[in-house]
Amino acid sequence: MERNKNEQSHFYSAFKFFHANGGGIVGQSALGAIALARAEERLHQLIDSGMARIIWEYDNDIDLSFDEYGTVTKALQEGRLESRLCEIQIKCQNHKHCLRCNGWESVASLGGIISAFDSRDTYPRIVEAELATEIGEVK
Repeated sequence: MERNKNEQSHFYSAFKFFHANGGGIVGQSALGAIALARAEERLHQLIDSGMARIIWEYDNDIDLSFDEYGTVTKALQEGRLESRLCEIQIKCQNHKHCLRCNGWESVASLGGIISAFDSRDTYPRIVEAELATEIGEVK
C-alpha cells in the first residue's frame, strides 16, 4: 500500500509509540510495533468509513484476587484507577438475516482493564490496537 508523506509520518509516529509502550518479545519488539501500527491504521480507516467502532464501558465485574495488599482496590475506590471493558464492533455483514446484532457485531473485546484512563494514559491505545489485530476481512 502506497502512503503519502502525511500517512508515512503518522505510521512512523504510531510505530515509535508502540515500540516504546507496547512491550513484546525480546528481540522482536519492532515487529510487534509494526503489527500494532498497521492494526491501528486499519481500525481507524474502518471507523472513518463507518464500518467499525470502539466501545468503552465501565466494568464493575472484575476479579481483584491478585490484589493481595489491597492497593488496586483502594485506588479504584478513591477514583485514581478505573475498570473498563473495551469492545471493537464492525457493521454486521449479514444484518438482513440477523435479529440480534442491531447492525453491529463484536469482533474483539477485553474486560477488567484497570488503568487511570486520563490524557497521559497510553494503555487504552495499546488495548485498542491489540484488539484491532483480531479484525478479520471486512467488506
